Order: sequence, then C-alpha cells, then structure tokens
Amino acid sequence: MIIAICDDEHKECAKVRDYVKNIPQLAEYDVQVDTYEPDDFEKMITRLEEADEQGSDNKGSSAEEKPEIEKPDIVIMDIEFAGKDYDGIALTKRLNCVSEKTQVIYLTHILEFAPEVYDTDHCYFVMKNNMEVMLAKAVEKALNIYKAFEDQTPLEIMSEGHKLFISQNDICFVEKKQRQTIIHTVTDNYSCYDSISSLDKRLSGSMVRCHGGYIVNLARIAYLGGDRIILDEPKQEIPVGKTYKEQTKKAYLKYWMRRM
Repeated sequence: MIIAICDDEHKECAKVRDYVKNIPQLAEYDVQVDTYEPDDFEKMITRLEEADEQGSDNKGSSAEEKPEIEKPDIVIMDIEFAGKDYDGIALTKRLNCVSEKTQVIYLTHILEFAPEVYDTDHCYFVMKNNMEVMLAKAVEKALNIYKAFEDQTPLEIMSEGHKLFISQNDICFVEKKQRQTIIHTVTDNYSCYDSISSLDKRLSGSMVRCHGGYIVNLARIAYLGGDRIILDEPKQEIPVGKTYKEQTKKAYLKYWMRRM
C-alpha cells in the first residue's frame, strides 16, 4: 500500500506523514508513505502520462519490459501551493486520468476551495485544523473504496492477438510456462506474454504470488500447507516457494480477517 502526501510546506508534510503512520486502520497493511513537493508530484504524474501513452504499443510484446512506475493507492493532497501556476485540484484532475483507482483525500486550510474539488474524483475533504478528528475516517473510506475497486477491476491482457478483459474474481491461478504465462479461470485458460511479475503488480489484493512461477486467488484456497496449496476449484495443487512462504501465509490470514 503506497500513500503519497503532496504539500508545499515541509513541516505540514512531515506532520501528516507521522499522523498517517499511526492510523489504526492501516495496521494490517505494509504501508509505504511517500512525501512530495508539488513539483515532484507533478513530475510523477507526467511520467505516468507518458507511460500510459506508450503502454498500448507494448502490450503483448515479448520484448524486455521496462520497470513500471508505481502508482500511489491513496493521495493526501494539499490544494494551494505558494508561487505555483497550478494547484492540488489541477494535479488531481490529471491523476484521475492515469490512475483511476487512486483515492484522493484533500487536506487544506482554505474552505473556499470546497466547491471546486467536486470537478475531480476524490473521496474526502478534510480541513487541516480538523485533521486529527477526520483524517483517519477519510483514510478508512479511501481503503474501503480502493479494495472494492481493486477486486472489480478486470485484468487486461493480449492473448493470441486479441485484447481480453478477465474478471479477477474468475481467476483461479496464474502459471508461468516457458515464455508464456497462463491465466486459469473457472471457465477457460488464456495465454499471454506478460511476465508473472507484471501481472502480480496489476492483480488485486485477493491474489498472492506463492512461488516464482505461480499466483493464486486467495478466495479459492481450500488448504494451505508449508510447501503447497490446494485449490477448491479447480482441484489443483500449487507449490509454495521457500522465499514466498511467509508472504503467502500473511496474505491468506489478512484476506480472511478482512471478511470476518
């Protein structure tokens, strides 16, 4: 889970960062909190825009993949930036276009911006003087929206020259076979040339990489042992790699704790 904080005041940025790290709702996640000055955040958006433009040309290619730019899951955005010809609302509009799953929380000390934020996709508006009361609630809402969005987002791949959108709920497991990756669903199997690492980054938190060559849907695990997983549908045994054993166990426990 990546949380980005964008503010032009260093003290405010540090204060928000320290507060966010202690929000109880984030305790079950491995959270990375990044702070940005407005110009640095604007540069990140520009890189995402450039990657988005080039992405369609590279889909289905067997050429070596470039490292993907990690998109923040939640952004806490100040609005007014001193000495800039843009503000947090303008940055959020651009971010909405390249990272629709990212949940934006506005955090500002100026109430007059409130009507303008509704031109953007965001989940909460918090006044800085009320941060200690409202920011945790805003983050909790962002988490709930993000998790629902993530589980419903179809996986887009190129398979045998055709663009396909696969429901993540239908995926049972993903398997690496030589140069191809096979996506096994409840109804069919689909091959693509995306690396298993690339698919792992694009799949939701309901999936876990349990082996160098396998990703499994946590909802379909019937048995989790020390070195193997048995899926309930289809009935399939999947190996658990030594380096993935601990993260597989943690992911499985977290998945069911959220649903209790």
